[in-house]
Amino acid sequence: MDGVNSGLKPIPMAFDAVSDTVLELIDGTLYHGISFGAVGKSVAGECVFQTGMVGYTEALTDPSYEGQILVLTYPLVGNYGVPERVKAELNKIPDDFESSRIHVAALIVGYHSEEFSHFLAASSLGAWLKENGVPAIQGVDTRALTKRIREKGSLSGRLLAKRAGLSASPTAIQRVPLPSQGDDWKEEYNIVPFHDPNQDNLVAKVSTKEAQLFKPTGTARTHPTSNRPIRILAIDVGMKYNQIRCFTKRGVELKVVPWDYDFLAPSEEYDGLFISNGPGDPTMVKITITRLREALQRNTPIFGICLGHQLLALAAGARTSKMKYGNRGHNIPCTESFNDRCYITSQNHGYQVEVDSLPPNWQELFKNANDGSNEGIYCLDKPFFSVQFHPESTPGPRDTEFLFDVFLKNVEDTIKTGLPLPISLKNEHSVSGSTRVKVSKVLVLGSGGLSIGQAGEFDYSGSQALKALKEEGIYTILVNPNIATIATSKGLADKVYFLPVTPEFVRKIIKYEKPDGIYVTFGGQTALNVGIKLRDEFDALGVKVLGTPIATLIETEDRQRFADAMLQIGEKCAESATATTADDAVIAANKIGFPVIVRAAYALDFNMLRTTAINVIRHLGVVGECNIQYALNPDSKEYCIIEVNARLSRSSALASKATGYPLAFIAAKLGLGIPLNEIKNSVTKVTSACFEPSLDYVVVKIPRWDLKKFTKVSKVLSSSMKSVGEVMSIGRTFEETIQKAIRAIDDQFLGFGQNDICVENLEEELVKPTDKRIFAIANAFHKGYTVESIWEKTKIDRWFLTRLFYLYQVEVELSKTTLPSISPAVLQRAKRMGFSDKHLASIMGSTELALRRIRQENQISPFVKQIDTVAAEFPAATNYLYTTYNAIEHDVSFEDQGVIVLGSGVYRIGSSVEFDWCAVGAIRTLREQGLKTVMVNYNPETVSTDYDEADRLYFENISLETVLDIYDVEKAAGVIISMGGQSPNNIALPLHRENVKIFGTSPEMIDTAENRFKFSRLLDRIHVDQPQWKELSSFDDARAFCDVVGYPVLVRPSYVLSGAAMNVVSSADDLHNYLTQATAVSRDHPVVITKYIEEAKEIEVDAVAKDGKLVMHYISEHIENAGVHSGDATLVLPPQDLDPETVSRIEDATAKIGEALNVTGPYNIQFLAKNNQIKVIECNLRAARSFPFVSKVTGVDAIEMATKVMLGIHVDPYPVIDLPSDYVGVKVPQFSFSRLSGADPVLGVEMASTGEVACFGKDKYEAYIKALLSTGIVLPRQNILLSIGSFKEKLEMLPAAQKLVAAGFTLFGTSGTADFFNEHNVPCKYLETLQEGDVDQKTEYSLTQHLASNVIELYINLPSKNRYRRPATYSTKGYRTRRMAIDFDIPLITNVKCAKILAEALVRRMSLDVTEVDSKTSHTTHFFPGLVNICAFVPDIAIPGSTDITGVSKASVCGGFTTALLSPIGLHSSIIDDPSLTIAQKNAGGASHCNYSLSVAATGDNTKDITEEIAAEVVALYIPFNGLVTTLSIAGISSQIQRWPVDKPIVTDAKSPHLASVLLLASLHSRKIHVTSVSTKEDIQLIRLSKERKLGVTCDVSVYSLFFDQLSFSSTTCLPTKEDQDALWASLDIIDAFSVGLLPYQLAMELGQETSPRSGVEETLPLLLSAVEDKRLTFDDIKTRLYDNP
Repeated sequence: MDGVNSGLKPIPMAFDAVSDTVLELIDGTLYHGISFGAVGKSVAGECVFQTGMVGYTEALTDPSYEGQILVLTYPLVGNYGVPERVKAELNKIPDDFESSRIHVAALIVGYHSEEFSHFLAASSLGAWLKENGVPAIQGVDTRALTKRIREKGSLSGRLLAKRAGLSASPTAIQRVPLPSQGDDWKEEYNIVPFHDPNQDNLVAKVSTKEAQLFKPTGTARTHPTSNRPIRILAIDVGMKYNQIRCFTKRGVELKVVPWDYDFLAPSEEYDGLFISNGPGDPTMVKITITRLREALQRNTPIFGICLGHQLLALAAGARTSKMKYGNRGHNIPCTESFNDRCYITSQNHGYQVEVDSLPPNWQELFKNANDGSNEGIYCLDKPFFSVQFHPESTPGPRDTEFLFDVFLKNVEDTIKTGLPLPISLKNEHSVSGSTRVKVSKVLVLGSGGLSIGQAGEFDYSGSQALKALKEEGIYTILVNPNIATIATSKGLADKVYFLPVTPEFVRKIIKYEKPDGIYVTFGGQTALNVGIKLRDEFDALGVKVLGTPIATLIETEDRQRFADAMLQIGEKCAESATATTADDAVIAANKIGFPVIVRAAYALDFNMLRTTAINVIRHLGVVGECNIQYALNPDSKEYCIIEVNARLSRSSALASKATGYPLAFIAAKLGLGIPLNEIKNSVTKVTSACFEPSLDYVVVKIPRWDLKKFTKVSKVLSSSMKSVGEVMSIGRTFEETIQKAIRAIDDQFLGFGQNDICVENLEEELVKPTDKRIFAIANAFHKGYTVESIWEKTKIDRWFLTRLFYLYQVEVELSKTTLPSISPAVLQRAKRMGFSDKHLASIMGSTELALRRIRQENQISPFVKQIDTVAAEFPAATNYLYTTYNAIEHDVSFEDQGVIVLGSGVYRIGSSVEFDWCAVGAIRTLREQGLKTVMVNYNPETVSTDYDEADRLYFENISLETVLDIYDVEKAAGVIISMGGQSPNNIALPLHRENVKIFGTSPEMIDTAENRFKFSRLLDRIHVDQPQWKELSSFDDARAFCDVVGYPVLVRPSYVLSGAAMNVVSSADDLHNYLTQATAVSRDHPVVITKYIEEAKEIEVDAVAKDGKLVMHYISEHIENAGVHSGDATLVLPPQDLDPETVSRIEDATAKIGEALNVTGPYNIQFLAKNNQIKVIECNLRAARSFPFVSKVTGVDAIEMATKVMLGIHVDPYPVIDLPSDYVGVKVPQFSFSRLSGADPVLGVEMASTGEVACFGKDKYEAYIKALLSTGIVLPRQNILLSIGSFKEKLEMLPAAQKLVAAGFTLFGTSGTADFFNEHNVPCKYLETLQEGDVDQKTEYSLTQHLASNVIELYINLPSKNRYRRPATYSTKGYRTRRMAIDFDIPLITNVKCAKILAEALVRRMSLDVTEVDSKTSHTTHFFPGLVNICAFVPDIAIPGSTDITGVSKASVCGGFTTALLSPIGLHSSIIDDPSLTIAQKNAGGASHCNYSLSVAATGDNTKDITEEIAAEVVALYIPFNGLVTTLSIAGISSQIQRWPVDKPIVTDAKSPHLASVLLLASLHSRKIHVTSVSTKEDIQLIRLSKERKLGVTCDVSVYSLFFDQLSFSSTTCLPTKEDQDALWASLDIIDAFSVGLLPYQLAMELGQETSPRSGVEETLPLLLSAVEDKRLTFDDIKTRLYDNP
């Protein structure tokens, strides 16, 4: 065999090496590690860290690092090697280095790869370090070290090597940074003294020794007044090569001079002065500072960078200071002062300019957006400026390289004008003031049902967008029929429409809701297509497209237009051509050249592609998130752009989870016009969101395929996506992380190693990849293949293959040992390479728990690390965590003792987003109850792995080992395993046996339900029927059982997920053929055969119980008969066609099973029903995929109830479900057959759908057709093709066919079908089925032509039930026509029940208008009658011409009041007599917007003025004590009461001490009286006493007295005290009404705020509703006091 191993290489250093070097910090902390580079050398220096993710060659040669011990936080160092070392020559400097040598004193990394892979690489990093005499150390927890430096500041340190001849010591058991214990250990090391390099003149060490002149490398930039190139003189205080490149490529002549060069000499001729970067304390460079101070007296332009910036500031008279630990990274945001624009910069400095020390004629040019430190200065009256960051980058972003152009233009302008012109960065096109888009109601388009290529990642993206909009106070409307998602749940969007995401329905929703903004970029291609189709209608509809303009979206979608746009900026696209026929496609492919599809290979040329991406999105005008795919030649820097998605893409969720940067959230904010530097980093809470994340960990993503679920599907992976989900893992090394990811794909995978996954042809598998390729590579190593031979076949980068080869080597070495003999050091190193306990136990012939015990005995356990987006550079409050063995300390403390909720893991067919909905629902319920929560999941597409959902998120595998580790370290209160589908259930019993507290149903009962024998016995015991079944281990026994029960039967292996390998067998021959396959699948497991009951209805029950007693259940019916997997079934709720007796029996059986299993929490039972007899199919003691559907249809959240009962929190059983009689929800499966080349699109017992949608209607037909449209199906207008196999189904379809013809549809049929319908007087045109070979068919009879030309608009294909099994390679005509329908995008129905309901829906010709039934709201809808505004205050009520009554009435209507009882007391006038009443009546007449009434006020001198005529025209007498009118005497009050008509009310605002007198007088005259605006404890107690004595007293309280007190506004006196307010709340039982009154107007006056007649009116009802939300009031409380009683 070609390329077979002749022997193994040594085990790699990372596994086999031991500690031989120590890093000692001056505070005594020690870090052990493994040396490389200049081994055996000890050095001292200043310990600093750098967070850049690429560019170690450039960083190590940066003179600014002179004398420093550099810590690189990025975990993959050395993987792309080091380029060839080329000696610098005049006018020719090396491309890949920044100076002629390495400047760091030593290098510290977490992991170093001696193996490298890059077309430019000439050697390893270690070899280069050795050449330069620079020692290095790996195996250090660089995150712990970075945090130490961050907290303590830059520290002096020394790297100490062991003395020659002394043996190295194991590193395996080091747990934390060790403080030195005495000096004994130092005897083993070569000790050097600590040294602070900042005390040295480092500039003198790194500066050039003689002047050098560099000529322009491009077209020379000519001096404006003389015929010579412009010359810049550069003072080299540690100059990087790229600064030279940045000048010479711009056409200038650059003279580089030493740091102490006399550049002021008269003989020096130059046009501009440049001061470079450099190392150390700027105050040490005194000669340069002195000369610069003199240069500032001249007018020659000056530009400084980094150290040059500090030197210029010192020369100008400012101060500098040492920073705590400096800024060293490639992602630091700096805001420029002219335009307030933020730039991403590369930095490397430990000193800063103190901006408050700048002279008056200098100002800040740039500011650090994170820590606020100075990043640039400029002179107001001369051409001098400098920046702290590195605009020349290398390594790092090139975003600010334009500053070289700014400088050179300033040089030219100064020469041309002869004037000392200061620089300006002002952009004439920049918009001053706020750029925020003013929208209040935004429509967000979702993506619909989950499908291959458009799955759960858009639930995450949509949820993030909604959170961002909600944070901005914007009312949100989501259109998404995917009922299983978080985004469509209550609490995110204000309103959700469960309708198709199509132009027709979106147009209707816009007209119905009238939003003023719309996002089309958060719903994948579905939403994008709608946006493009409606682009010309949005303006007329009054909707603004937020984010990327539609024109940009069109440009990226149209291949030719996109290619033309890229040519405009000099970018190359992957060549493509459009073809409409197969022949055209071949011609186009030949023209383009093969291979036609290119995919990106591995290479790090990182910033080149970043710069291209920025150029592309700026040119296109992208706003928000964008995805660019490149093809990069692994053997050169050649690349091309494959495509650009100017929207949230499938990889956006992955990128967000991998980095911790919430792309969708930020994109939504940007779409609102919010500048990036105004958005906070939501992880650190303090730094800006204008940055690019730094990773100090490794992320691996692997797709999940479920191709085994489909017959005839091609398993070869290609450019067409086939995966149904993906996993993501996080670790500190590639080996650790790839092993985690492999285990995450499926529970049966142990990691990378020898496996029994069947690959028919290993060679072919390596060349043509399938979903088994990674496992084929592992087996290939075991068969002797080399890295090189596998590379030749796979073209997978050698670096990756080498790392996998090392894992193979470790596996081989471990197989030679046993568990009792393994050393702790070897065990820990194996764990650091990612081997799980189960994998190690398998290798060594032991058990997982036995290995765990050995591990625990040796205190080998993982550490918990944070993902903080900044590689520990800044403190972070992040709860986003992962575990690793490549560490020595935890990042967090463990005091919460929270509840762990296990997520669903990878999306797969049978376990998808619906379980994420359940897990998130549980988390949210727990948090609402004040409980701390921990989420464990590893799926990047989910909302559950969004860091802000749980108190702690562990992005980790859901395995026994990992859950136990997290449970132990968190000291958790317990675990909820019933929300994540089957995966958590699988480890329930093992967790229980390890004494883990499992909330909810006992794991023993879970085992009872999942073990067929135990569950069967339980059903027999409680007298609940089940289909006959038997577990059999031989074919003879199986055939005998089938002969007894009769065919058909259902055959499947035991204990399978989602019915894998299930099939219906219809004959003895069929049984024989199938068992051969089934046995191969199940191996050691016996086969279970169940009697298959034909024509039975399947019914689904979702339930919640507590201690075995039902507290809630939901019954859904399937449209399809039993035989279709429940995940592929169409569900209807409430059920429409179930016999009441059947329902009763189902409810009884559900209760019995729940009681027998003592269920506490959620469970699901599937029943068969036929002739009112029911049988149990299966019972799952966990949440089921239908839980989101039943919860959202009924409005009763089953997960909330289940979570509460599991935690012992009270729930009210069976909450009231108030559903209209004409309300039905229908859930329809979403299939992805078009993505699965060759797959047969028929339904059976094997689940095939990838998602689901649901819609609502007044009947099942309306709901069904909306749901069907939501899957992407287009309804037929005319032509329907039928091909029905069985005679029985032909008869069943006959009435439907008759209705279709009567409704005007044209029917086509295959031979048997057409004959049948025509015989029954149903016109049906005959079409000839597909022919073999090249047999010609007449077009008019050709089924092929009718399908290919899209004449057929709907194909109903009902295949007959085969009684025998054909070979897998055989293709029936029916299969070929079904596949053709899928490939030509023709709607296909393959189930007779679905065909019938669709036919009935079609003939009804429903309008499908948008109504309230289509939506769900996050808010409780409550209908109030028109409320009454008691004692409405009108300031100028009786002033002629006043419009105050108009204002009050408008505000009343806006606030929910349809009647206003106007107070007669105004601020400047009152109704006290006939003239004033007449004025008020005129003011109100025809001007009021609501019903109103007037009253009259009793004053000290108007007793006689209130005549009987006036009393007849008003509704009440008002006795005021508010000081706005003359107060009555006691006698006057008595007289007014006595004179007032007995049938009309009396109102007073009297307060103590007057209130008692008024109440007494009213009592003496036997009159009822109403006290308004009660506000004190004393008065409310007096009223209570009066009521208890049966006096005729009622009262109201101003709503503002209930919600604001004197503590709210300390300068006011009109509000009650806190004690008074508490008394009012405690007396609600005697408060008859609520009012607005004078108080809000009075409060505004006291606060000096603007006042108006509307003051406080519109805010009254919202205040009261907030009390309803807080459970302080009820809706009835409000209605009683604002409607009934008034």
